[in-house]
Amino acid sequence: MPLAFESKELLALTAYVARQSRGLPINIAIDVRSKPFLDAGSEAFHRRQGQLNLACASVTTTTGEAPRRKVIPQAHPTGYPLYRLEWQGLGSLERRLRNCLIGIRAEPYAFGAREFVDSSST
Repeated sequence: MPLAFESKELLALTAYVARQSRGLPINIAIDVRSKPFLDAGSEAFHRRQGQLNLACASVTTTTGEAPRRKVIPQAHPTGYPLYRLEWQGLGSLERRLRNCLIGIRAEPYAFGAREFVDSSST
């Protein structure tokens, strides 16, 4: 049986796998097969949406140069699942992305939605 999204069992299993992978290099081959997905992810990151008409790029940065923008550390997704005080427990990257969508007053994707892993479907 598949484990339910955000269940303690699934978060514990993903935390275990993430811990075993800590420090390993992440090699992304940019070639004709991966380029459409990287381009779609970039487009999704810069697309304005929601009632506040914001894009992820509007509120986050990798350099911290713009005022009020929150810095996203390198390899940000590899740190999940993680503990957040507001959740009082572990949460997945999908949960965090859903919170961001809710924050800009956009309709959040369902857990497991293809949009979280394949932005070319939007």
